[in-house]
Amino acid sequence: MKLKTILIIALLVTSIFVVGGCAKDQDETPNVDENTGDQTDDETDENEDPDVVTTASIVDNGEDFLEAVGPDAFWLAAIVKDITIDEDIVVEGEYTVPDREDPSKEVPAGRKIALYAQDEDRNKTASYTLTAPRMIVKSKDTKIQGGTFVGDVYVQETGFNLVDATIEGNVYFASEELMTSFKFDDKSEVTGDTEVKTEQ
Repeated sequence: MKLKTILIIALLVTSIFVVGGCAKDQDETPNVDENTGDQTDDETDENEDPDVVTTASIVDNGEDFLEAVGPDAFWLAAIVKDITIDEDIVVEGEYTVPDREDPSKEVPAGRKIALYAQDEDRNKTASYTLTAPRMIVKSKDTKIQGGTFVGDVYVQETGFNLVDATIEGNVYFASEELMTSFKFDDKSEVTGDTEVKTEQ
């Protein structure tokens, strides 16, 4: 009985730290150590606290990844190896996280797709490749980070962005407004066309 009580208390304490870590920064991303599978931090806006593992979908196969980017999953999806999917990926759903200044309030959280691993010193140790015929982005502020997506991306919401990521394919936007909101850093690249394509 004492053991059960101690475990419950430990779980509650851990939950408190998870909420605090999640509120730390909406743009940060949990990631997985390639050797241990543990969650670790990254020094360049690539990851959150180790405890944020409970607010991320960390997957190693296509079926689970499709669920991870669906409307009923977490705001962040991370892969731990190269994955090839034979059907379109649909990223959808709107999410919120506790505000880091006032955890009693919820603030919007964009979707994040993490295609990399890092070590306990926050250094990126591996980049992964996700392959599919198409990725259809229906979630606002979706970010692909740290690896490569092979296929065409069809963007149907604002704020699509790339951080240290490569798209080996085309990126099509459903409107000029969506294309204008597209952002990427100097480590990112789109090998194909980047243009408006109203028929998606």
